[in-house]
Amino acid sequence: RRLASTPRTLVVVVLGLKINTAVPALAALDLENAWAFDPDVDFADPWTQRNAYSMCQAIISNSNELKISDRTCWMNNFYYCQKQLGRRFPSSPETFHSEALDCGAATSYTLWLSGDKVMAMAAVNVVAYSTSQSLETLKSYRKKWENMLDEEPSYQNPNSFMVSPLWVQIEKQEAILVGTGLTMSILLVVTLAIMMLFTKSWVLSLYVCLATIIALAYLLGFCVVILGWEMGLIQAVALIYFVGYGVTFPLHVAHLYALPLNTPPVVPTRRREAFFRLLRTQASLEGIGGASVGSAITTAGASFFLIFCSLTVFQDLGAMCLIVTVFSLFVALVPLPAALLAFGPTNLTGKITWCCCRRPTCRCSCKRRRKMDPPPDPNGDADLPKPVGTESSAQSL
Repeated sequence: RRLASTPRTLVVVVLGLKINTAVPALAALDLENAWAFDPDVDFADPWTQRNAYSMCQAIISNSNELKISDRTCWMNNFYYCQKQLGRRFPSSPETFHSEALDCGAATSYTLWLSGDKVMAMAAVNVVAYSTSQSLETLKSYRKKWENMLDEEPSYQNPNSFMVSPLWVQIEKQEAILVGTGLTMSILLVVTLAIMMLFTKSWVLSLYVCLATIIALAYLLGFCVVILGWEMGLIQAVALIYFVGYGVTFPLHVAHLYALPLNTPPVVPTRRREAFFRLLRTQASLEGIGGASVGSAITTAGASFFLIFCSLTVFQDLGAMCLIVTVFSLFVALVPLPAALLAFGPTNLTGKITWCCCRRPTCRCSCKRRRKMDPPPDPNGDADLPKPVGTESSAQSL
């Protein structure tokens, strides 16, 4: 019977190396020149030996809190080797390198040697953590390591650094979140600009962007809250890719809303704006509603079969495509038309306007209407039912 294994990973504290963090934009990374020995760290110096030994003792004393199951720190071994051989610690600068070789420096995998001299050292620690932990858990764990090294008064060496697959996971997840947010912001701005070119209305452009954000919020909430997924690389790339799916249906509805109308020859003066909103919304839904439903059925039907694939990446992509299609269609056919009926623009002059023509101080040319829009009824409210008692009241006056 095989026992379940506890996840393990490494946390390594390095002293004596300098890392070149510059990454070339187009050329390949030169691994041979990616690191070099730190000239400011001299292990023959007694204070460097004390600092390294203090670091080893700090790791040992905090092993339970840091969940360290195994550790290797050569300076701690060198300390006990010197005591067993009757030598003093720290060693003098003249005899350190020869005494280090006597204590197994040449065969240690945690040391860097140049000739017979010790140039750098690594404290290797095996911890009971895995890279599958949540981002907040990993950041809290890294903070414990930083506090442990900072609280040690005798270990104040700015030339040391920590490396671990856990820290790589933290940087990767943070980069994914920041990059995804920045990319989606750029896409939404581009969507707003494109809608301004098509509809010549900032109100319709704003409605389309809000509808897209709502559809993507539905997608993200469904995946994270209901399905319990974590925001990984596949989810981030898919979320950016599905922005196009989320904007398609609202964009078509808003675009048809902005087209010229074939209205009756008589238009009521009272509630004229509501009348035009109704006609435009009705024409938009009749023109694109059926096509949108058919397009959504084909897209959702194709992505439905990806859910049953063996590879997880296809399962995730299929599920996200299916969810964003359903939510985007719902937003385009229900909340967006309701918003257009209540607050849709009516002064679609074919030019971009930035103000509301209801205000008396507005300077936009709201009198410029499309040629397809008929003039108002000269009889005023002739087509609307008159209030009861109006005619008798006028005769009495």
